[in-house]
Parts: sequence; structure tokens; C-alpha cells
Amino acid sequence: MIISNHKTPAVEQPSHVSLDKPVTWEEVQRDIRSLVGAQLVKEQLLEITRILGNIKEHQARHHLTNMPPIHFLIKGPAGGGKRYVARILSKILQYYQLAEKPLHMVTVSNMESLPEVSAQSPIYVPVVDRLIPKDSRRNYLVTTLFWAHLERIADRQSVILGVDSERGSEFVEALTFAPEIQFKIEIPDYRWEDLLAYARKYAAQYKFKLVKPAVAEFRRALEEAQSKPDFANLRSVEKIIDRAMMNYYIKPGQDAPHGKQYAALQGQHFIVSPHVHAVPVAQKAQNPLAQINSLVGLKEVKARLNQLMALANLQKRRSEQGLSAEPISTHMAFSGSPGTGKTTVARLVGQALKELGLLEKGHLVEAAREDLVGQYVGHTAQKTADVVEQALGGVLFIDECYSLNAGHGMDYGREAVATLIKKMEDARDNLTVIFSGYSQEMEAFLDMNPGLRSRIQFHLTFPDYTGEELMEIFLKLCHDEGYELSREAALELEALLQQLYGKRRDNFANGRLVRSLFERAKLSLATRVWQDPKTASLSLILPQDVQALATYSDVAGLLRAQRRGIGFHAVSA
Repeated sequence: MIISNHKTPAVEQPSHVSLDKPVTWEEVQRDIRSLVGAQLVKEQLLEITRILGNIKEHQARHHLTNMPPIHFLIKGPAGGGKRYVARILSKILQYYQLAEKPLHMVTVSNMESLPEVSAQSPIYVPVVDRLIPKDSRRNYLVTTLFWAHLERIADRQSVILGVDSERGSEFVEALTFAPEIQFKIEIPDYRWEDLLAYARKYAAQYKFKLVKPAVAEFRRALEEAQSKPDFANLRSVEKIIDRAMMNYYIKPGQDAPHGKQYAALQGQHFIVSPHVHAVPVAQKAQNPLAQINSLVGLKEVKARLNQLMALANLQKRRSEQGLSAEPISTHMAFSGSPGTGKTTVARLVGQALKELGLLEKGHLVEAAREDLVGQYVGHTAQKTADVVEQALGGVLFIDECYSLNAGHGMDYGREAVATLIKKMEDARDNLTVIFSGYSQEMEAFLDMNPGLRSRIQFHLTFPDYTGEELMEIFLKLCHDEGYELSREAALELEALLQQLYGKRRDNFANGRLVRSLFERAKLSLATRVWQDPKTASLSLILPQDVQALATYSDVAGLLRAQRRGIGFHAVSA
């Protein structure tokens, strides 16, 4: 039976399935009504309930205990609410006692646990690219076994498939149990009116409303998101509203609500401001250089790398037109404290150089002293050559490179450096070597071999993040993982980060410290939810969560320390 709708639905998440009591008809009706702008879809779901009711009645009349499982296929755009419709279908199955337990959601990370899923649970499988077996992927065997097991399961319990691509549709058609899929629901692309309605509904869940002047800015943000290849309909709408709510928490405006009034999202809350309080846009960058430019801080690093890419592009175009073009040496030295983004930038540099045709693969190989240095004469040269071989076509990133300089002639680290220098020259057309570490030690390292410094054309310094930049990193972590800061918590955090920055030392952990603080704030929030599961928000970080950060011994020690004191160990995350 194929059920398709010609109007565009906007879907709101159904209420949570209770594990303690059976699903009621009122609950099913409420969830169907929660679909926004989808009258035909509501009618189709009600038609499915009628059909399943007939099945249940026939089963009861004839005292049948073993009925064939019922399967569904939901087709629609990415982020179009297929999971939400699957939850409603699962509740309908539960209501008619055609399933005993709530829906089991399959993801890429939990697919290996499929054999452990209860036989009484309907199973929802999003037919995404990473779940489709492909022999060139590492998870080919795992995904192949997953689908083989799912086809066996389909003989005894309901399966709901969600498809949002042509490749996914073709894969589903080839499944053995494809002919047994009785219900097929199609969700077409969304209209502007539906997305706006969903935005209002989603905001209302968090006690927000969109005022009339904000609609134009919301539409601008939506159209910008729609221009990206990773646009995901309702999920993208949620991200836009999440970002606006975060901006509201930081700067509510003049009409802050009183009592239980809904807070108003203004046009300004949908604008990504250039100052520190702007919530970073969690969109996939168009290219590696764009991703570099979107990183927090690092102004000089970005400028130098843009110059490098511009030079590489110039030389490439000159060569294409038959003009003289000298080969570019892309070996680099990164200097700076931990957590300032050196590894992230190195990875993106490789990808950017690949796009420009300077590297064949653009991958990153990280190496430390133990990967390069052997234990006897001749061993080091071979180990180093093997690592370089792995990195050919990409970037060889050597962190704490000065560990290769032990300060005496018998150390094999010098042999590793000598081998690297030769390889850097021989493979300079298809290899980028990046040495990384603290600024002062880097200078001593570059002086250990006369040929080392001359082969490194780009020396980039990664400064410590300012207090404002640390705040921006924290906000981005919140946004990326779906957490929020109350206005008071944001002020508390801003003050704490300014203090930590003011007390920083040479080994200040920068972004790693912020990541650690973020994880600890989540722990505090989790504790509150554990103690008050009915009323505590699952995503709102409060002032007490930020205040708890200073109770950790390492943070408290840093707050007490003098600017250049001794003894603090950088927090890692």
C-alpha cells in the first residue's frame, strides 16, 4: 500500500514513549495532531490506524497469536521528520498490541548491537550512506552482516525504513524483504510556510516566540542554510532557532519577559555578529580554506595560509598557461601552546593543498619521537623512511619535534632529522612536513641541523586564545552539541575565562581547557537532571554549573597562581 501526500508536512517530535504504561489512543491522536501543516499525512496515519485495527480485530476474533510482521517505508528529504513519523507508527503498533515495546532506533554507532534488540520492539533504520555496504569502506563487513541480520529479523518483527536519497531507494529495492513492505509514506520537500510554522512550534517548546520583525531575518538565515549542500530541513530550522535562542540568552534586548511570558526572538538574534558573543554557525564549510578561516582567532595564521594558497593557485595557473612557475616548498613550522589549533590547521592545510593539486591525497599522518627514532644504528633511518612513506601525498605532522634533539651526539634523534631533511627535499612535490611545538624550544630545534631551517618556508605562530575567544569556543561547543547557556551562566563563564586567561602560563591549555570545562559543566547539569528528572532542563547550563568549575583542583590552582608561576599542568580533554 503506497501512501503519498501532495501537500508539504512540517513535523514536530511526538511525545516520549512511556515505558511504564501502555500507549493510549489519546496519546496517538495527540502525536498525529502534532504534525504541523500536514493534513494529508494526518489522514494517512489515521488510515493506517484503521487498517491495523482491522488486523488486530481479525487476530482477536480468530485467536491468532502469530501474525506476519508489518513493515513501513518512509521516503523524504534529509531532516524531514522521518524519525518522528516512525515514532508515531511505533506507537500505533503498540496501541493495537502488534508490538509490545517502544521503537528501537538504529544508528551507525549502535548497529552492531542489533542482535540484542528485543523481539517485541519495532526497528527504525535510516538508510543513510554510511549504513549501505560498500566494499571500499572499512565497515563493509559490519554493514553487510547488519543487513543480513535485519533481513532475518524482518521475518518476526516490524521494520521501518527511512530513505532520503536515490541510492538509498535503490538499495532498499534490492532487499529480500522489500516486497513485504506494506506501507510506503512519501514526504516531499518543505515549503516556506511549513518551515516557518515548525520554527514557531519548535521555539514555543522552549518558551520563545518569533516577533514579526524577526521573520525576515529568520527567512534570510533559512535561505542561507538552504544554499548549503548539507541543508537538512527541520533539523536545519532547529539549528537556526537554537542559535537565535543562544544569542537571546547572551543579549535579550529591551523587552525581557516577566513572569511566565514567552521570551521574544528579535531580528538581531538571527544575525551572526562579529563580536565575541555571536554563536558560531555550525555549518559544514565549503572548502578546507573556508574551514580554516572560520576557526576562532588565529588572525595572522589565517592571513599567512591564505597567502600560501593564493601563491599555490598563481603558480598552478601560470603552469597551465605555459608560463614559468617555480615549485613551491610547503614545509612549515607551527609554534604555540597546547590547544591552539595546530593539529586542526595541519589537517585542513593538507586538504586545501590537495584541492589545489599540490598534494595527491591530502591526508594527515601524526608522528612523535618514538615513531621515528630507533634503538640502534640504521634502525632510525628505516623507521623514519617508513613514516614518510605513509605520509606521501599528504602532511606529516611532527608534534613536540624538539624531542628529537637530545643535546648529545650519540642520540639517534639527529639521524631521524637528517633522514627527514633528505626526504623533504626528495619528495617536496608530494609531501608537506609540519614541525610543531612550543616557540622557544622550536628555535633551538631548527638550529640543530643547518639544512633544516632553509627547507621550512612558512613559520606560523599560534597565540594563546584571548578570554573573548575562549568564550566563543565554549559557545560553539554548546551549539554543536545542542546545549544552551542561561544569561547569568554566560556572564559567570565570561568572568571565569577572563580570570583563567589572565593567570595563564607558558603551558596554558587553551582550547583543550575550554573543552574540559565544557565537559565538566555537562557533568554538573547531568547531576541536576539526575536529582530532579521532572523539571530540570536537559540542555540549559545554569550559573551553578559554571560556578562548580572552580571547585576542580586544577582550575582552582590556576586561579590562585601567579601569571608565570610553576607547577600547573595543562588540562587535557
